[in-house]
Amino acid sequence: MNAPCQNIVFLATATPHRARALELLRRRYQDAQIIALEPPDATLSPEERACVDECLDATSEPRSPWLLRRAFRRAGTPRPDLLVLPFEGIRYRLLACVLKPVQCVAWTGHPAAISIPVTPLRSMAQYGRARCRGLGMLSRALWSLSRH
Repeated sequence: MNAPCQNIVFLATATPHRARALELLRRRYQDAQIIALEPPDATLSPEERACVDECLDATSEPRSPWLLRRAFRRAGTPRPDLLVLPFEGIRYRLLACVLKPVQCVAWTGHPAAISIPVTPLRSMAQYGRARCRGLGMLSRALWSLSRH
């Protein structure tokens, strides 16, 4: 998250590290416009609203990434320089591919953010490798448990 950013979109889902992430974003990018995308089940607190410049309400739009992109265009929001996601799941990766930010990261509360590719093929390949690695670890753990 070191590139110069003017437009930052933060997906404000209900996570325990959301307030900290917004605070760090505001501190790191003081001059940038931070837009929080508010899902219907996760409204921002007044302290969190103080860290963002604009809140886009996602309650009127279905949870389709393409309709969300259309909502961004209607609101006059330019292409984001940075998209900050709470997790690196498949739906969030799809959202990143549809919104086409310059840079996308998943900030899961750890000190370092995880870079997410914004091209569909590369993003899905990275996700598939991580899933296979996780399934391999799970199968080894189950195998070792069944042997004892």
